[in-house]
Amino acid sequence: MKIANVLLGILFLACIFFLNGCSGMDTAEHEGKKELSFAKVDRHDVLYTCSCGLQCDCNTAITKPGKCDCGRTLKWGHVLKREGTEAILCQCAEGCQCYLKSKDTAKCSCGSLTRRVSLVGTGIYFCKSGASSYCNYVSGSPGKCRCGSELIKEG
Repeated sequence: MKIANVLLGILFLACIFFLNGCSGMDTAEHEGKKELSFAKVDRHDVLYTCSCGLQCDCNTAITKPGKCDCGRTLKWGHVLKREGTEAILCQCAEGCQCYLKSKDTAKCSCGSLTRRVSLVGTGIYFCKSGASSYCNYVSGSPGKCRCGSELIKEG
C-alpha cells in the first residue's frame, strides 16, 4: 500500500511539472499562416519606432527597446507585412499576435490602425522573399530568415 501511495505521489508531481513547463505557448505569423510552438522563443518580427506621432519624420526603427534621437521612448510594434522597403506594423499592445485580415493594410485584425515604417537606412535586415511579403522576419544583424533566405537591408 505504501509503494502505491508513493508512486501516485510521484505521478502527481510529474504531471504538475509537465503542465507548468507547457503553459507558455506562443503563436507566430509566417506567410499569413499561424504556427504553434510549445517553447517560448525570441520573436523576430518586432521593431521599435519613434513615438512622436505621424508628424515626426525621423524614421527611427530598431530591433531593441531604447530612445529616439528626440529623447522619447521607442514604441513596440510587430511587423505584419513588408511592401517593398516599408514594413507595416501593428502597435496595439506589446506581445500582441495580430495579423492582417484583408488586403486593406490600414487596419490590423485587432482593429487598430497600422503604421508604415521605411526600412531604408535603418540598418534593419529583412527576409529577401519578394517585394511584397507576409514574411515578417527582421533582425539587427545579417543572417538567414527562418525560411532559409538571406536577410538583406536597404540603404
